[in-house]
Amino acid sequence: MYSPLNYEKIKQDLIHQNERRQMALLQALRWRLTRAETPEIRQKILTSYAAGDIINCHEKMRYNTYDLIKSQNENVKQYMARFVNTLATLNQGNF
Repeated sequence: MYSPLNYEKIKQDLIHQNERRQMALLQALRWRLTRAETPEIRQKILTSYAAGDIINCHEKMRYNTYDLIKSQNENVKQYMARFVNTLATLNQGNF
């Protein structure tokens, strides 16, 4: 099935890595959802993203993964917007 993810490492990479790496991670996270074989698997992935707090909703940090939506790089901004849109669309806004 799907390998478990290290959400702390992903969040750190999204905050501290170069823009190319940030875009690759955001795309991979989005594809993991959109290419899930069944709705049940998709829901499990969404649940794991929420449990891993993939966009740092619950932590008060100076830099937050959600801040990528305000990135200076237009491509990073677009990739983050697509990822957030996918989360909202697939879970009907209940993330």
